[in-house]
Amino acid sequence: MTVALSILIIVPAIQADEFTADSIKNISKRCARHRLSKGVNNLNDPNSYYGTSQINWDIGAYMTGMMALYRLTGEQWVLDSATKWSNNANWTPGGGINATGDAQCCEQTFCEIYLLNKNAADLNKMAKPTFDNMKQMFDVNRSTGRQRWWWSDALYMSPASVARVYESYKDVANSNVARLLDSVDVYWKDCAAYLFNSQYKLWWRDGTFINSKTSNGSPVFWSGCNAWAIAGLARVLQNLPATYKDRPYFVQQFKDVCDALRKVPALGTDGLWRTSLLDYNQYPEKESIASAFFGFAFAWGINNGLLDRTTYEPLVRKTWSALVANIGSNGMLQWCQTVASGPGHIGQNFSAAEGEGAFCLMAEELTKMLYPTAVNPAARTASVRVVDARTISGRYDIRGRLINRMSGGGVYLEKHITKDGVQCLIVRRKLYCQ
Repeated sequence: MTVALSILIIVPAIQADEFTADSIKNISKRCARHRLSKGVNNLNDPNSYYGTSQINWDIGAYMTGMMALYRLTGEQWVLDSATKWSNNANWTPGGGINATGDAQCCEQTFCEIYLLNKNAADLNKMAKPTFDNMKQMFDVNRSTGRQRWWWSDALYMSPASVARVYESYKDVANSNVARLLDSVDVYWKDCAAYLFNSQYKLWWRDGTFINSKTSNGSPVFWSGCNAWAIAGLARVLQNLPATYKDRPYFVQQFKDVCDALRKVPALGTDGLWRTSLLDYNQYPEKESIASAFFGFAFAWGINNGLLDRTTYEPLVRKTWSALVANIGSNGMLQWCQTVASGPGHIGQNFSAAEGEGAFCLMAEELTKMLYPTAVNPAARTASVRVVDARTISGRYDIRGRLINRMSGGGVYLEKHITKDGVQCLIVRRKLYCQ
């Protein structure tokens, strides 16, 4: 009885520790450093995570997590790592002006670094290559959504980059950048008409999977592509203006997919998803990458008023606990499905850069959800636009800019509201939203 009582006392303390603000930050930094150890000092090594061969989707996704980690911690080494990688790429995606899909993932980081200090940063160096690439894709190399984004993973790589180049250029005279959002709108809907299953509210990976079945007779919906798609949708919504005409379409799809994901058979009692969403037993091993992206999307949805906190927070917490348990002693996130295009078996020592990026993205949103004041205010950018009013120390509006001071000094924050799922501030009768 004494031993059993000791266990009951100790276990809750261990479980609670992973949810402290410092614990979330520290485990995320350890995870990020593991990936940086894979070649941080060797720019000439093609296998280095700073080599030109790594300006692609996997390290691009990892770097989106690094930017989340910087916003979370404000630690300079994190930003320096992302900047070093961007400089090595000459702030240009693989494939240059004709880059598409996977190669465009890196552009999210290029623009986010620019947006950290857009008044002093070099627009032509840091964001123009991305803008030129997007204009080339939509205006010159015209296509359709189902052709350009023929695999649903691409919905993380490309559309969120468009949203960030919009944020970078929206105040530039004669840029006409808003039309790029309309192109994303058209392309996304065409891709959805092709790959989004309206019955299950889930994405087929590509055309070869449509109506395919597992050996047990269930439709083959891969956790990986659905994770890329829902995380990409969240990151598009981060920069899609609150007044954009078709924002309700994207918001509704976000809600529908999240609702489907929390109910699929592949969600284990441990809080992690298996790779075949409707057939738990096909590949019963837990998987970390998709689970981290799902956790990020759910936490982001809670933080931005799109998902019910009572419904989703317990799952976010359970998923985080399980992911933390998957971090090895060296900081490696284990149980990651390596490069694949569908459900499959996984081993404990399988790891992937995009998984560690997803983990850091989730960490940022989890911290906002639990400890709004713990997110580093100095690292907020226009690309991280929706901020709980409680995080504002009296110096910043939700766009990260200084609010005009009143004649008597200080700042006048009148009211914090949620408008159409977007958190806004009313400051001296002016509404500041996305």
